[in-house]
Amino acid sequence: MARTELGIFAPHPPNSNLPPCRAFHSSAGTWPTTRAHATLPRQQHAAPRQCPGTRALPHAPWAPGPGLGYFLCVAVGLIGAAIAARWQPRSVQLGAGERQAIAFAALAGAIVFAYGLQLPPDLLGWSAPPPPGAVGDGMPLGGRTVLGGLLGGWLGVELMKWLGGIRRPTGGDFALPLAIALCCGRFGCWFAGCCAGQPCNAAWYATIDAEGTARVPVQLLEAAFHGISAIALAIAARRRFWPERRLAAYLAVYAFVRFTLEFWRLHPRIAFGLSWYQFLALALFALACGTWWRRRNAPH
Repeated sequence: MARTELGIFAPHPPNSNLPPCRAFHSSAGTWPTTRAHATLPRQQHAAPRQCPGTRALPHAPWAPGPGLGYFLCVAVGLIGAAIAARWQPRSVQLGAGERQAIAFAALAGAIVFAYGLQLPPDLLGWSAPPPPGAVGDGMPLGGRTVLGGLLGGWLGVELMKWLGGIRRPTGGDFALPLAIALCCGRFGCWFAGCCAGQPCNAAWYATIDAEGTARVPVQLLEAAFHGISAIALAIAARRRFWPERRLAAYLAVYAFVRFTLEFWRLHPRIAFGLSWYQFLALALFALACGTWWRRRNAPH
């Protein structure tokens, strides 16, 4: 779960060169929204307020508490992924030992890379500041990134297959459970208030943060993508369509979607106008497309 910036955008403070509605206000202070936000002095005791012309959207009365909501979504995602894994026909026949080894490699690689690839933005300020009002998930070792977990899980499986002499593609069985888990996980991010989008004018599509600011609902947009993908992958699994390239196709499209959604998040741009997470998305896109191309002659 990548750290994001939540707060209130308001007209610029006195003696500022920033245009209206481009200064970040919170109860702790004021920052201009630039790469160097962490190094600029704060104006203490700045009161939160909204941009003119916006209106607060009502909080969902049915929503559970943010911490509870996150854990419920993750739990539902894990249960749904397990059910989907048993429901779908297996695209490749593996022994029990081989299947357990691949599952362990995927999990271990995902954990190591999810934490490891979040360290550079945490240490170098390449992620937006922690949002006021966002709820931590209680997990150890700090933040994690989904893109890093996907890269690590994929590389871990490839390493295990190489060590075990497994030459058959095995990713087809991972695609549907992964889509279900990520869909539910992004709903959890929405409940927790993390991974949020930029402030926007209040509209039917906007969501609100803990301080009442309307924002682009990037978590819900990503959840919708994974939900639609899960339906398509379920149909493909039942029809045994693209068993060799199903995971590669899904992750290639996801990498493109995630790369695009990052333009509506508040992470600093570190090079070429792109954020750290966009570079991770490009790496995932290259890996998925390369796998797709290598398996282009596989039977559909």
